[in-house]
Amino acid sequence: MKGVTNEGMGIVTKKWQPDGRLIQGVTINVKTPPVYNPETNYNLLDYNITHDIKTLSEVKSDAEGKISFSVNYENHQIGISKKGSPADVVFAAHTVNDNGIFLEQDKENELKLRLLNRGGSKAKGLKVTLTTNTKGVSIANPTIEINDISENEMVWLAQTFKVTARNKPTLDGSPFRIRFNITISDNSHEVWEDEFDAPVFYDVPEFTNIGIDDGDSEMFGAGNGDNIAQPGEWIMVYEITNGSHRTRLYYDDPYIDGERLYDEVQPDKWGDGYSLSSIVHISKDCPPGHKIKFLANYEVKDWKAIRRDLTWGTFTITMGDNDDK
Repeated sequence: MKGVTNEGMGIVTKKWQPDGRLIQGVTINVKTPPVYNPETNYNLLDYNITHDIKTLSEVKSDAEGKISFSVNYENHQIGISKKGSPADVVFAAHTVNDNGIFLEQDKENELKLRLLNRGGSKAKGLKVTLTTNTKGVSIANPTIEINDISENEMVWLAQTFKVTARNKPTLDGSPFRIRFNITISDNSHEVWEDEFDAPVFYDVPEFTNIGIDDGDSEMFGAGNGDNIAQPGEWIMVYEITNGSHRTRLYYDDPYIDGERLYDEVQPDKWGDGYSLSSIVHISKDCPPGHKIKFLANYEVKDWKAIRRDLTWGTFTITMGDNDDK
């Protein structure tokens, strides 16, 4: 749950933070604290961001002023309001250069925001300010003015923020995404604050010597075991230049429709001797010849290490023919 106020909340399931896959088959039942008028009808907005579907219904608080509702496992923004109740503007999504969520390193990026007014009245005369504490990241136009947003409406902002990310990838296992803070104000001096994280596709050396496990190990991948990524397979990718290193993968491609994380225990004097690597699923609908570009890292530790040591790289995989195996 995120951004919980009397006017609503964000709800989503994730297998892990911050970017884990949705957990299918889950139903979430919510009962609020007694902060609403007892036995009163309210408008309930359920904006399913996963499928971009808006549902409006009516819900009645109980005798104590509690409201109950249910959602599935997908990404939802919930609004609870009455006609004329205050606006409530929240962040919903971002895109970079109209092409995914990754910022390009050392280039000026067009960062566009999507906002939702989940309150009961129009938000007027809005100003949106974007900031970050990440060193090496600059925003050429930190404040923009936007059009009004009506109640229960989701909008992509017409203007974009000009963001340049000159920061380097973290080498010690700390979060590598950029945390952006959003401050939104209207002409009535109402202020809303939100935040989101954006990954950077770092300009790092290419991993030119990789191996693909698509079932040949009988431990990680699942497929025909020919070491070629094909539609419908689960694959783990290794960097094999100096030994064999399992990689953690980061991507923004619609044909990767599943991921599992593999925890590997490694010797370490300080008690946190583990690393994570990715096993990703290639959609059965992925066309042969499709190229998927990855940002990746692998971790090396020994028993004397105090910090986690990450090596970053990029590589591109071309899909083989679908042999239905």
